[in-house]
Amino acid sequence: MSSRTKPVMHTAFNIMRAARVFALAFAALLCAGAAAAEGGGLKLLSVTTLLGEFITFGILIWVMMKFVWPPLTAAIENRRKEIADGLAAAEQGKKDLAAAAAEKAAIVKEARAAAGKIIAEGESQKAAIVASAREEAENEKKRIVQQGVREVETERAAMQRDMQKRIGGLVVSGAARILGREVDPKAHADIVDSLREKI
Repeated sequence: MSSRTKPVMHTAFNIMRAARVFALAFAALLCAGAAAAEGGGLKLLSVTTLLGEFITFGILIWVMMKFVWPPLTAAIENRRKEIADGLAAAEQGKKDLAAAAAEKAAIVKEARAAAGKIIAEGESQKAAIVASAREEAENEKKRIVQQGVREVETERAAMQRDMQKRIGGLVVSGAARILGREVDPKAHADIVDSLREKI
């Protein structure tokens, strides 16, 4: 309630209280007049008093209608308007709250979508890194295997040459024993070479 309407309401309340007291006093006077008329006392008092009280009561009602009721109804109307404005503000607050909740939900949904996208990108990068590492490991394995094969082939070829030399020497010494004479490997190199090729 505004500070302007409080004094008006207070004055109107006091005037209404005074009117109530006046009405009770008027009723008491009527009862007293009726009792006096029955008892045979004041016979003219009741008509003149009653007329004066009606005139006074009429003036009081006119004063109240002219000076009290307009500020009172204005204060009541202002209060009604303040209450309506407050209810409208509360309704607008509810709508704003609902809009804010919807906006929050949209932001959360967008953030979850962005997080999902980042996670998916991370997963694809992880898969690409794993595939790249796997490919590098496979290439390194092939290189190591090829190097090992080459080393084995080189070693085998070296062993084969060594074996051919030994076997050639054994063949020459075996032939010399069979023939009973010494065979010169330099003189018969073509025969020894052909035997090595066959071995």
